[in-house]
Amino acid sequence: VSGPSLYNSYLVCTACVSYLEHGVECRNCGWPLCQVDCPLLQQHLEAECQQLSKHRMELKRPDGEFDLSQIYLNCILVIRVILFKMKEKEFWRKFLVLDSQLEDWKNKVGWLEGEQPNLDMIINKLGLPATEEEVLRI
Repeated sequence: VSGPSLYNSYLVCTACVSYLEHGVECRNCGWPLCQVDCPLLQQHLEAECQQLSKHRMELKRPDGEFDLSQIYLNCILVIRVILFKMKEKEFWRKFLVLDSQLEDWKNKVGWLEGEQPNLDMIINKLGLPATEEEVLRI
């Protein structure tokens, strides 16, 4: 499972994670793509696109450019992991064995507040079957 870096501050293609100067909208969900026929478009369509399409958001500024402050690219990887977890129970069992930094992060002042937009997007807006703890662990 792959996706945009959780700490990326640049606009990237939702499918192939290529850096974007401008990008184009996915026809279904409106999230940024490098091109309409991105080589990894199928991965995007089979994973998060369907979920994001149900809850389309305004992701562009009035000038037509993508508004990075409205695009939570760091939630894409988390969404993909949750969707994969739903399909592959063995994957999730192995994933839980990985070393989680969650307890260390919880000790950092303001960390949880910074994660709130992702929690809201994944749990409240998209309604994915994951607990807050699971989302934060990912």
